[in-house]
Amino acid sequence: MQQISLQSLLTMFFLTVFATQSHAAGMFVSEVSTHAKSRGGALIANPRAPSAAWLNPAALALLKGTQLQLHLNAVGLNSSFKRNCGTATRGCGPANVKRTYGDSTFIQDGEGRSPIDENADPPSYPAQEGYLGQLNHPSDFSDGHTVTNQNPWMAVPTMFASFSGAYFNVPNLTLAVSFSASSSNNSNYGVDEYTRYTLVKKDLIGGYYGMSAAYQLTSWLAIGGSFQGQTLGTNQSVTISADPLGIENPDADVLVDVDIIKHGIPTGNVGLWLSPYKGVELGFSYQHGAEAELSGPVKVSLGPDLQDLVDNGLLALEEDEGGGMAYASMVQPAMARGGLLINTAQLFNMPLDIDVELAGVYEMWSVLTHLPLRIEGLAMQAGSGDPEPFDPIVMPKDYQDAYSIRLGTEWRLLQKTLALSAGAFYESSAIPNETLSVDTIDGDKYGTGLGVAYQLGNVNLELAYQGIFFDERVVGDESIVHNVNVMEKPQIGAIHENGSTRVAMGTYNATYHIVSVGITGVFGAAPQSTTPLSSQTVSPAVGTGFDNVTIDKE
Repeated sequence: MQQISLQSLLTMFFLTVFATQSHAAGMFVSEVSTHAKSRGGALIANPRAPSAAWLNPAALALLKGTQLQLHLNAVGLNSSFKRNCGTATRGCGPANVKRTYGDSTFIQDGEGRSPIDENADPPSYPAQEGYLGQLNHPSDFSDGHTVTNQNPWMAVPTMFASFSGAYFNVPNLTLAVSFSASSSNNSNYGVDEYTRYTLVKKDLIGGYYGMSAAYQLTSWLAIGGSFQGQTLGTNQSVTISADPLGIENPDADVLVDVDIIKHGIPTGNVGLWLSPYKGVELGFSYQHGAEAELSGPVKVSLGPDLQDLVDNGLLALEEDEGGGMAYASMVQPAMARGGLLINTAQLFNMPLDIDVELAGVYEMWSVLTHLPLRIEGLAMQAGSGDPEPFDPIVMPKDYQDAYSIRLGTEWRLLQKTLALSAGAFYESSAIPNETLSVDTIDGDKYGTGLGVAYQLGNVNLELAYQGIFFDERVVGDESIVHNVNVMEKPQIGAIHENGSTRVAMGTYNATYHIVSVGITGVFGAAPQSTTPLSSQTVSPAVGTGFDNVTIDKE
């Protein structure tokens, strides 16, 4: 009788949530506002708009009136993966892995491969490109086709609002509220593709919401901070194999769906703004990391071959009345931002009003070393044995810190009613080859942005495009991402005595295209066209906000 491994089935559940968390943590895709996208993310020193609540809360202190800022981002992710088992002896067969994280250990057995014997039945050959391993079994990727993300473009809204303390006689104070979401996209690679063992589909849910306060201590110094809550969740599907031959037969697949979410994850940020010299501004902010446990129901669907085991009484999954629940720990990194902004009109007393900002961000992803999971309310019974609950398990991530360098500029024309902006950035990857897979495609990234803004009275209209281009990544024999076969003892003729395969070896490509529109309005303020430039402590704000306004006293 073919038996299902209890621990391997638990690993199946974990792999689903594992993909959820790593993508939800997300690498840098884009900053939240339309204007930040147009400048390649180089908008840290002084965003001059309520979106400073996210980028640098200290700069909120420089805003006037009551401002409402709305953005809508259309995000398209073009990602692809072409599997390649290489020419090493084990091909896509399992590798020896043992990684310890405190009291938890991840172990994968890579021994037990069938010896090379061309006269055996079935014959065993050296690994060949396009085959699973040295037994020369063809697979559904033997034609070398590329799998692409089929998910359509996604709309991501954000909202920020700021309120001047002048309304209650504290003119140096500004308060703000915000809601923002990451400009990432859902993924759908299909249930019939070879990518199904790391990801079938992923629908993300989540965002940040918070309250901010900033205070301008002097004409050249301001401080600020935000208290934020975060909602993080996803509906996600992945499959695992119980194929007795270990060749990823789809009829022996198990489809797993999880729907996990967590509200009110506490986090926050602090910021500093200073202008040591007229026309020169510096800004710094620190986004606190977050930890939380996500939870939600687990659903399982068996392929035809496994359903036969159920029908014959050889396998059963027992659920509590409320069904099985998954609990997965999530860690998100802290981020440090900094920017240096120069305004030519103020610094050099030039007629051209140009901003140039050099910014950098350091993302502390190395805190994400592993992901633990536990399952409750679900037990498995194999044959005539007693139902057994699932033990906790751990999966390695071993992320590394990442950094980005950004450069952006803005030109204000037509008496500062029209602004043209552009920018570019580079960011290093946080995910090593060993743990990279399609659940979170990442790599060294190069981005560019273009934008235009027009100020019509107290309304500011913005349009931006940002393209993010990932370096192609090729993952070879170093990969430790496994499709852990839940068939405990695969039959004679399997490519490996434990039936597991590695499913993340191959070539990865990804590109983001983002189109963003934004509108900012000031209430209780009117344009101030007579204020001389020399009396302003910060640069003009068309395209980002309204420094050149005064409160309407009437």
